[in-house]
Amino acid sequence: MAVQIEDKEFFSHRGVSLKGIARLLLSVMRLGPRSGGSTITQQFARTLFIIDQKKLVRRKLVEILLALWLSKVISKDRVLEMYLASVRFDYGVMGIAAACSRFLKGPRESTIGSAEAFFLIERLSNVRSLLLGPRVAQTLRRAVYDGVLTAEDAVNTVAIYRRVIDQGLIIDQSKYLPKLENEWSATQQTDARDV
Repeated sequence: MAVQIEDKEFFSHRGVSLKGIARLLLSVMRLGPRSGGSTITQQFARTLFIIDQKKLVRRKLVEILLALWLSKVISKDRVLEMYLASVRFDYGVMGIAAACSRFLKGPRESTIGSAEAFFLIERLSNVRSLLLGPRVAQTLRRAVYDGVLTAEDAVNTVAIYRRVIDQGLIIDQSKYLPKLENEWSATQQTDARDV
């Protein structure tokens, strides 16, 4: 799920995505949508090694060099494992174990489901504990379209958002959750009629 949402080309690039760098440059020049352009390996390098996050150009250069180096010395599977163990899943929530504990009611010894995995990965680097509704909607649609999630998984994901918002763990500042619930309950009803 992390590869699907964060870096689809993770297993084919050498730590840095030229497309991502191009998106970043277009974003910086305000010629395209705002986009970070960082691969999972770059995000992992930033999490582990970069303290001063404010100087964008210098940070990106160091991040790129570190990502290229990490790709040479650590296997892709190990980078992904260490990334998930260390990256921020929300404000003050570092690593997958802490994210499971906070959002899914305790650490998990077994594999988490697809809906839970989508929810957790979407929370990556969310520093304000907000529901980013349009992003969630677009990413859910893409995951279902790509066959990574089923429509039922999407419905279950939206139910997780409902629970954590009701518990006050994340905030639906833009009041977007009802739109997500309507979209996926309508999809589920359509699927039921088609059967």
